[in-house]
Parts: sequence; structure tokens; C-alpha cells
Amino acid sequence: MAEKSKQASASSFKGASNPRLEDQLKVAMGKIDYLCLADNHGLPQTYQFLTSPQVMQALADSDVKTIYLEAIDKDDSLMIQAYQQGRIPYDAMAVYLDKTSLTDLFGKIPAGISQMLIRDQIPEIATQAKKHGIKIDVIDYEEGKIPADKINSIHEIQTAYAEFMIKKIEASPNFSDLTPQEKRSFIHVSEQEFEKEHSSVKKALESIWEEQQIHFTDKVKNIVHQLRKESGISDTEKPTPNQLHKMREIIIETLRRTGEADKFIGATSELPDGEALEKLLPAYLNVANMTKLANDRLKLDPTVAQRIKSAPGKAVIVYGFAHFGRLEGDIDATLGENKTATLRISNNIQETLDRDSFLAKQIEEITDIKLDDKYNYTLDISTGKWTDKEGQSTAIEIPQDLKPELDQHIDAVTPSIGLETPKTI
Repeated sequence: MAEKSKQASASSFKGASNPRLEDQLKVAMGKIDYLCLADNHGLPQTYQFLTSPQVMQALADSDVKTIYLEAIDKDDSLMIQAYQQGRIPYDAMAVYLDKTSLTDLFGKIPAGISQMLIRDQIPEIATQAKKHGIKIDVIDYEEGKIPADKINSIHEIQTAYAEFMIKKIEASPNFSDLTPQEKRSFIHVSEQEFEKEHSSVKKALESIWEEQQIHFTDKVKNIVHQLRKESGISDTEKPTPNQLHKMREIIIETLRRTGEADKFIGATSELPDGEALEKLLPAYLNVANMTKLANDRLKLDPTVAQRIKSAPGKAVIVYGFAHFGRLEGDIDATLGENKTATLRISNNIQETLDRDSFLAKQIEEITDIKLDDKYNYTLDISTGKWTDKEGQSTAIEIPQDLKPELDQHIDAVTPSIGLETPKTI
């Protein structure tokens, strides 16, 4: 399959008198070392932004050497790097990253249409980055949840897996001549070979996940124990009707603080306490788990930040917006506030900011952790408006290839993840 790439388009939504997006980006990058692209796993605009040739050129001109993506895992990043180094062809990387039709050793399948659309952007991001020698690396979400020794073990296994797959592809010079189905089959069969030849590796990985599941189960037990304690119930006694009602009130009050109570109250208002608790408890556990994660990430994110800091050159970091709250332990705070800037990108920036503020308020209500949800910059792709933290807006020229069409058709899109070649240059 011949490697191609996007056509850099000179057309835009705004007149030629307006500053260009790439120039605005270079001005921002000139003041910092790390550009933090705040994400929330909801819409693909952040990743689509990085597919633009003009954006990637501006990042290269600004001495960006690495782009860290959350939507990939360690083995994905190594496959991308093998493509960028010329070890494997584009279509081998693209098929490997296609998790809509493949289930690999790690069972990574994107959740929902928006995640599929995000994954669809990654081969193009890799192609644009390759032209400028910009490395694509992983910022693993599990790094914000799992202790360093465990995540290192997972990464070692993923590295062995990726190297096995890369060598299999390198030993098959006619890979690009295969049909799409044959390419999928090649990857799938190779995965099975790895599992057969390295059964101990898979068992080690399963052991880590089982340990994490036990840890999660224990965490749930602790949450339930605390809930029973607050309701006046010991771990051994059967709750009285009054204690069940007290438990129900505690759960509803907790959910109300997060702004999520109304839909649960409406669905359970006519139910007796026992039945209502069966429906309310999962939502309560989710909120309690969010509390634990919000606190854990402040302990674990500095490790991620130190890894980024040790790499040469400037970097772009695509990660959940809650990791950029300017709190001690956050990614941006650890890297240094004077060296970082946050940028939020959307096709409807006000709607996105409202949603982020709501989520930040939820986190504050249930954890007392107050995030700084005021981004250094926001970019509304649909209006071509670049706004700084002080609210000063500038109309800018947006590259045509960033035209906001994904939001308009998001429910109707059935993507083919990364199997097509990049667009022509």
C-alpha cells in the first residue's frame, strides 16, 4: 500500500487578514516547553487537530520532539515508532491499531463511536509526525491508577509483544500486497503464535490484572463498609428498616452533591428502600471510586510527568483535563506552571467548557479537590476563535482540513479505523 499524506490546504473559514492557526500556535509554544491538550474522551477534535499538516509543521518549528497520546497503549506506541523508523509499512501499523475488527492479547477495543473516531485519527497523526521526526509515545491512563512497579511490568510485557509483532511483519516483505482481510488474519495469527510461545508472559499479565481486580474488589468492600458504618450498621448485622432508610438518604445526598441525583431519585422515588438501594448503590460506588481515583492520580501523575520531563525537546501531551488542574501532583504543576500551557479544542467550545466545569464541580464536591478549569487557551474550530485565559479572543484562519464535520454526523458515522491510506499531500 503506497504511503501518502494530507494535502496542506490554503483555504480557511476566515479571511487572509486574520492570523493563521499555525502562527498563533507557534507564539504560544514560544513561551512554554509543554503544551497540554486537555481531553475528556468524548469528542475527537483534539486528535483531529494533530492530523493537520499545518499544525504539525508549527509544532516541529517550535522544537516539539514528542507527542504523548492517551488513546494508545505501550504496544501501540512501539508499532507506531516502528512505522516512523521505517521498520514496518504504514498499513501494518494501521491494521494493528484497528481495534474494531481485532481483539489482541490485551483485548483493547474502543468504547463507543467517539473512541473509534479518535483511533481513526492516530495513523494520520503518526504520518504527519514522521515527516518532522516527531516521536509518538504513550501516556498510559493506567499510569494514573496503578503503582509504578505494576505499570512497568505491564509495559515490559507489551514491549515483548510489540517486538514480536514487528519482527513478524519485518520478515514478511509482501505484507502490503495482502488484501485487507489477509492483513487482519496475519495480525491475528501472529497474536496467537505469541500467546502460544509466551504463555508465561500472558499468565503474568493476567496475574497483574487479577491482582488489580482484587484490589478494586477490596476497595468496593471498603466503600460499602464505610457506608454501613455511617448508617449505623455493623458488618455482621442485618440492617433494620430505619438503617436501610438512613443508607438511602446518605447515598441520595452524595449523588445530589455531584448533580447526578435527580435522574436516580426519579427512577427510585416510588420504590421501597431495599429495591431503591439496589438501583442507587452502583451509582454511589461509581462516585466513591471517582473520589479514590482523583486522589490517587495526584500521587501517581508525578511519575508520568518526570518521564516526560526527561525526554529531549518540547512536548505535546494529550490527556484527560482533570490531570491539568494546576494542583500539586498534577501533570502541569509537576512540569512547572511557567513551562506549560493548557489548550482546549472543540467544535462548540462553550458547550465543552460548560461540561468541563460541571465535571470539575463534581470532583470538587466529592473530593474537596478544586481543579483550575480555566485553560490558558481555547480554540473553537467552528468559529475560528482563539481565546486566552483573560478572555481576549482573536479570529484566526483555520485550515480547511479541520472543518468541523465530525460533530454534525457523529451518530451516523461508521468508521473504518485506519485501514485507508493517509490523504494525498
